[in-house]
Amino acid sequence: MDVATASPLSPDTLADNSHYSASPVETAAENSDLNVVPRTVDVPFHLLGMSQPTNPSQALAMEFKGKVLEVPNMMVALEGWPYREKNKYYEQMRDIFNETLDRVIPDPRRCEKFKECDFALFSALWWPHAEWEDFYSAAFFALWIFIWDDTLDGDNSGDREISDDFEKASKFRAQTLDYIKHCLGLREENDGAKPGFPSLSCGLFEDFSRRVVEKFAKDRVQRVYDEIARYVHECEVEQTYRLTGRIPTLDEYLENRLGTSAVFILCGIFELFVDDALPDWMMKSPEMDVIWRETNLAIIIINDILSLKKEMATESLVSLIPVLYQEGITWGEIVPELIEELQLCRLRLEEAFEKLEKDSAGNARLLKDLRTYVDVCRTSTTGTYIYTIESKRYKIAQDVRSDMSATIVL
Repeated sequence: MDVATASPLSPDTLADNSHYSASPVETAAENSDLNVVPRTVDVPFHLLGMSQPTNPSQALAMEFKGKVLEVPNMMVALEGWPYREKNKYYEQMRDIFNETLDRVIPDPRRCEKFKECDFALFSALWWPHAEWEDFYSAAFFALWIFIWDDTLDGDNSGDREISDDFEKASKFRAQTLDYIKHCLGLREENDGAKPGFPSLSCGLFEDFSRRVVEKFAKDRVQRVYDEIARYVHECEVEQTYRLTGRIPTLDEYLENRLGTSAVFILCGIFELFVDDALPDWMMKSPEMDVIWRETNLAIIIINDILSLKKEMATESLVSLIPVLYQEGITWGEIVPELIEELQLCRLRLEEAFEKLEKDSAGNARLLKDLRTYVDVCRTSTTGTYIYTIESKRYKIAQDVRSDMSATIVL
């Protein structure tokens, strides 16, 4: 198989991250008057709030109802990558998370749903070898972003006052960025008073940010913020798709999803788990861009296949399967094509890793840190797979066979 071969899911526009220009959300968040609702995308407001009998997304959800997804064991495509390793602090973190959720999620129904999701398991599978302090910090980031993302979702775990109101959601996003900038020590003295919590759960970000500020150089902290700003901006774009029922084109979707997955943020914080910061020449190399992109795309493929049943409940289908179906790929071809692309993600990542290994020859300490960093990229991918098929969040555990293949009835 020719790794360099162009794939229908890897158009030339995704060959690097250059399509991510400085996010306009950063400018919006710096607006000192947060009562003025920032808006960074053109929204078809004539569609918002309209009582349409069926929008395109709802129509597709109706068409998909009863269809069957035959999903093979995805570890075949990720052959050789470690999986099902679990951090030794998992149970301790689960208890801490449950206590934390009681404190920051006042709605008992939402709180219980979040507990059932077992986000500590997600963190334990992503970072199986992390020691306590770094595991604690990264896990609290994961908890924060799950809650923040679900707040804007249109399903039962979301906050309907925000998820269904674009104006309120825009204000919430801007307040979030202002608060994050403060936590990361990036606000200027003239930015005004210390911002308040956009929501009670946003305070969780401080548990993560303290470690990042302590361990990372300022330019790396800035990079973490920049990736968060891009994520927030793309969540705004995603909300317009959901509220209008529009299904984006493949290129539009991939550009948006590479941001909303939050994987680029997480790739930025993976340096928590290495002894020394990786050098700039390595972090800014084309090979590291490939490693970040392929980690992101692999996780998107896994999640988009396995979360479709969960999304069906919202009738808001903004993921790879409906996008590809709209592009003319037949139902029976979609999953095989995505699994083939998942294998290509692994091959392209390993090819880029091997190049960086050669470039680091002779520096044993750097090689150790590089291997640790890339292994975290691998376990984050396989951890996503195991978490998705085993946790209650996606409601498919009963559909998975002992050989890890699945038949999912939508």
